[in-house]
Amino acid sequence: MLADATELGDRSLLEPEFADADEQSVASQFGAEFARAVFALEPGQWHGPIESSYGLHLVHVNRQQPSRTLDFAEVQNKVMEEWQHRHQQTANEKFFTALLQKYDVVMDEGIKSLVEPLAFAKEEQP
Repeated sequence: MLADATELGDRSLLEPEFADADEQSVASQFGAEFARAVFALEPGQWHGPIESSYGLHLVHVNRQQPSRTLDFAEVQNKVMEEWQHRHQQTANEKFFTALLQKYDVVMDEGIKSLVEPLAFAKEEQP
């Protein structure tokens, strides 16, 4: 009896299949070299092993289609989420910097590299 391909190999927290993925999204998960290699493959057959930061992979490309520019309506929600995330991050940094101005903070060496950029911002402000 032939084994189901989804049951072979090591278990992973990654999805076993990606549909309509662009090179950038593959690169963000597996690395730029892996993405370049995958997007250069001929569709319709198995390829590999191809190395990524997670190890070696066998890859089957079902089809390729040229990329297209998305309409704003297609990306509006994602753009809004990204804007909100960046806005919240900026607000959090301002709030943390304001807290640093109110208190004399002694930093543990383990977090110093995370806090120092905001601590320097404290010194630059009047």
